[in-house]
Formats: sequence, C-alpha cells, structure tokens
Amino acid sequence: MYRKTYAQINLDNLTSNIKEIKKTYPDYVYYFGVVKGNAYGHGLEIVNTLIDAGINYIAAATLDECLNIRNINNQIPILCLEPIRLEELVICAKNNITVTVTNLDFTNKMKNINLTEQLKIHLKLDVGMNRLGFKEQEEIEQAVNILKNEKNILLEGIYTHFPTTGFNDNEYKIHAKRFEYLLSNINLKEIPIIHSFRSAVLIRQPKIDICNGVRLGIIMYGYNQNIKITYNLKTKLKSLFKKTSYLPGDELNLKPAFNLYSEIIEIKEVKQGEHIGYGFSYLAKEDMRIGIIAIGHADGIDKTGFNVLINNKPYLLIGSAMMDMIAVHIDDNVKLYDKVTLIGENIKATDMTNYLNTTIYAIFNRITARVPRIYLKNGEIFNEKQ
Repeated sequence: MYRKTYAQINLDNLTSNIKEIKKTYPDYVYYFGVVKGNAYGHGLEIVNTLIDAGINYIAAATLDECLNIRNINNQIPILCLEPIRLEELVICAKNNITVTVTNLDFTNKMKNINLTEQLKIHLKLDVGMNRLGFKEQEEIEQAVNILKNEKNILLEGIYTHFPTTGFNDNEYKIHAKRFEYLLSNINLKEIPIIHSFRSAVLIRQPKIDICNGVRLGIIMYGYNQNIKITYNLKTKLKSLFKKTSYLPGDELNLKPAFNLYSEIIEIKEVKQGEHIGYGFSYLAKEDMRIGIIAIGHADGIDKTGFNVLINNKPYLLIGSAMMDMIAVHIDDNVKLYDKVTLIGENIKATDMTNYLNTTIYAIFNRITARVPRIYLKNGEIFNEKQ
C-alpha cells in the first residue's frame, strides 16, 4: 500500500458489539448479521468474525453478494433479501442460499422448477412499507400450503420489515398488529424462524412474542441511532412506558469498528486574497497555511466544511473537494506526512452526516473500493481470508 489512505476495521469492536447486543437482547434464537452493501462498507471479509462472535445467520441483498459470502464461509446459512429470478433457484439450492419469496405468482411458478437439492424459503410480508412482500392474508395462506407440499422446498421462515420505529410515531403499532393479523391463520409451530425487527426497531420496541429472530444491521457496526436522553425526557418516557421494563434510549455499549485515515502530502502557504480549490471556492481572508490530504471524490469524500483530526487536534476542511485530494486549514504544528483521521478516535462517522447531507448508512458505503480495508485484531493487522 503506497498511498497512505485506508479504512481500518477493528474486528475486536465488531465482536464486542455483537456480544453486547446478545447480552442486552438475549431472547432470540436467530441473530441475522446483515452484510449487504459490502458489509456496510466494512468489507465482506468480516463475515467469519461475525459468526465467531455469535451471528448464526447471514443476510445480504443480492444473489451476487450471497455467492461472494459463500466463497468466504461454506457453512453459515445465508438469506438473500431481494427477490431473484426463477432460473436462479437451482443456484440457490446448490449453494445453500435461502430465498425471499414476495408474492403468490412467483410461489406458483416455483412448482415448475426441477430441484434436486433442498431449497430454503422465507416469505416476506408487507405491513405498510409498500416495497416487497405479501399484503393479503389469503395469499399468504395459499403460499404456505403450496410450499408445504413441495418435496425439495423447506418453508423455513416468514418475516417483515417495519418502515417506522414506533418512537414518536403511531404507525408502528398499526404495522405490528397487521403483521400478527397476516400470520393469525398460519400454524407458526411449523415455521422455524419468524423475524421482523431491524436495528432501529430492536432498540425501541419490546420483543414481539411470535418472533425468534432479529436482523442486526448498523447496530453491529457500532451505531445504534439512538436519541439522546435528558433527565426530564427520561422521567417522561418512564411514565409512558411504565407497563414494560423497556425504555427507549437505553444505551448499548457499542464501539464503532470503521476508521478512515489519510495523510498530509503537501503543505502550502497561501496569501490573503488568494483562492483555494476549483472555481475559487474558498477565499483566504488572511495569510494561512494549508495541507493537502490524499483523499477526494474517487474515495467517497466529495464535500468540505467539517473537521478532521491531525495529532488529535481538529482542523477544518476547506475549498472544493477534488478527485484525489482535499485541503485542510492547518497551523505550524502539522508536518508533512502527518496522519489524518477522518473517522476514528474522537471523530465518529455521525459527525460527518450533516456536512455531507447524508445518513450513517451512506457514509460507510460511499467510501469506495479504491480505499483498501485493513483489518485489525488484538491490535495487529489480520487477514480474514486466511
């Protein structure tokens, strides 16, 4: 690695997060580790670490992602969250990839596929997202009956995805009741896995009795998207939720795993009245010193206006972001080749979200493949593929 711009993934923090989640929410049998979008930008190389830490089912968005994961681990069950084509069912059965089925038409057509190996199916229900899934109770019952009579098909699971978290909204209760209604005529004892919660719902809602699985996404990577609880708000919330032991905002001891570093590759003295960057985007109002950092558009950093850390001191990014470089306003304490922290110690990815006008999910995924992922375990560089 010649250019000193890289993402460092702390595997010990991932392990700690999963153990913390399972300790705090111990009443599930299946803990799905969601690794879509290249494991939220952390890299699929983390899969075996997740499994060793207690994840017992992996979930990814596309069949391509699932097959890449299968190359890393040939045992763990993998759920493909997006619908696939009929002709790809054989590939899924061969590679032990669980298929999401979202409508009755596809279910009926599955009967015509010649499967020589068992195919696992999870039915997806739509309770209000209007994205994927069955919406009618009758159609779900028909699908269950069809799949039960197929020799090489195992109806292993049923799940949904709640569009809201239920915190400060009334929709969640409607969706939760809808979920239970859609399943009310199904013998759930015949369905091994029922799952509905994602990270943001898990930390805000008490467990649904019929569910024995939970999907862990951003929470695994060290971010719980929780609200900040003041003393007065906490008192009010305790009153609102006095019938349960659950309190929204209870803090998990999570540790972000993703760190992003670069370095100063040039130092410039800029005179008052000179401009910095493309299109005269920044005017020097006084004589100033700037550093050029080896990161830019092509790496996923396309805006300025937020702080980075150099020698554990904050410095402001200025001017326009360029394809491969970005400028920072520095002082005499900063030297050539000093390490720059964009995400890491004392500067979380959430600190960037407002400046980049995006979400924590997008922050990780916008860091491109040009930025190598370096994995750290017990303080040393670790190759997950070994």
